[in-house]
Amino acid sequence: MELKQHQVISLFQALGKLDSGGTDGKPTNVSNFKFKASAIYGLSKNLRKLKTAVEDIEKARVATFKKYQDTPDQESLKGDALQKFVKEYNDFLDTSTTVNLYSIKLSDLDLDTNKVSIPVLSELLDTIVVDDTSGSTEEKK
Repeated sequence: MELKQHQVISLFQALGKLDSGGTDGKPTNVSNFKFKASAIYGLSKNLRKLKTAVEDIEKARVATFKKYQDTPDQESLKGDALQKFVKEYNDFLDTSTTVNLYSIKLSDLDLDTNKVSIPVLSELLDTIVVDDTSGSTEEKK
């Protein structure tokens, strides 16, 4: 699936709101959701894939920031350096990348029981959640 870098970050954050492990990967053992096993599997698999992509995006951000630093210990950018950094990084966030995501059936989220917020659901519907009439759960390419 083709996604912009900023979409990868948004999807990762949305999935983190559904996973009891959260986006830091540390289990909290608390979940407000009771999804079907197939949804839990798909959410977990996608969260792992997206975490790797987000870590790579963060490496690019840090390297781009360092490129515009005057000194290695400089913690913030100002003036022209800040403007150049923001432009370059925003341009990067608008580039496309391919991520193979696992599709999840809408019915497996059991939305009658699980009160998923509209912004999170909207993010998922645009990417990994598929209508049950589209066939079996499989990798999206």
